Amino acid sequence: MRTRPVRALMMAGVLVIGACTSPRASVPDGARAEGQRMGTQPAPGQGLPAADVQPDRTAEQLAGQGRAELPPAATRSAPPEGAAAPLRPAEPAAPASAPVQAPVVEAAPVWVEVSPGLRVCRERKSLEIDGTVPIDVHGRAPRVFLEVLVCSRDTREHESLVVTSVKPSSVHAALLMLGLQPGTPGSWSFEHATLTSTAPTGPRVRVDVRYERDGVGVTQPIESWVANLRGGGSLTEHDPAQHLVFAGSRFVTRDGVDTYAADADGTLVGLTAFGSEMVAWTAMYHPDSAFEQPQWIADSAHVPAFGTKVVVVVHAE
Repeated sequence: MRTRPVRALMMAGVLVIGACTSPRASVPDGARAEGQRMGTQPAPGQGLPAADVQPDRTAEQLAGQGRAELPPAATRSAPPEGAAAPLRPAEPAAPASAPVQAPVVEAAPVWVEVSPGLRVCRERKSLEIDGTVPIDVHGRAPRVFLEVLVCSRDTREHESLVVTSVKPSSVHAALLMLGLQPGTPGSWSFEHATLTSTAPTGPRVRVDVRYERDGVGVTQPIESWVANLRGGGSLTEHDPAQHLVFAGSRFVTRDGVDTYAADADGTLVGLTAFGSEMVAWTAMYHPDSAFEQPQWIADSAHVPAFGTKVVVVVHAE
């Protein structure tokens, strides 16, 4: 079979497309003659409506009618015989747009009240305890010696920074909800008439105190409310290596009843070591002045007025 020239095939395609899309467009003589010679263009009156077979018109006539037409075949440059027709460059692909991602909205932390005055937030691994300031460090007797940082009601309010109606055993249970496991409170013993101490153990916790002062919220580490009588400075400034731990208190039998010791002693957050602290300070200070002179007092520069409502916040670390 004889192969048709590439130019003739391209011309035939142009004619067919032109006939389908522009019924009134005329066909140049050269294109019509070549199409008839190759058998791709029907003769006038065969296969096309008579109105589509019209004499060639000049470019001026077409321009006057507002229509464009292919120039005559003689005026178009053709590739050398036997050479492939030049290909039109591909249109550049439109850049792919990056997928639009919805903004990530973090869920607000959920605080759950597990008992009156006690709230737990698992997302933040924290709990809150409602309380009040039970001492007056801004009156006539500003020097208040401390043995406890936070106590339960009707126990050690005279020597504590904060008092609360929440039981230490309830706070113990709340810390278990946060995934903490208790250690042991500190203890004292005599060996050969010498007093020795065993420091408390347990996972480290941080305790802050939050309250409002002149309509502005204030949050401070509870250690900053304590000053050293001898050399000045707060608890952490006096010994930066010391901190608070979840000691977990202990159970004791009193009057034939097993009792959570911190509930009976009021030692929710301790400073000196009674041996029953639910949360304990790792340095060992004896509560009995016969063995050790008191050295820690409430700092009037930080402790708010008597009766101020506060929130004690315990963070698991």
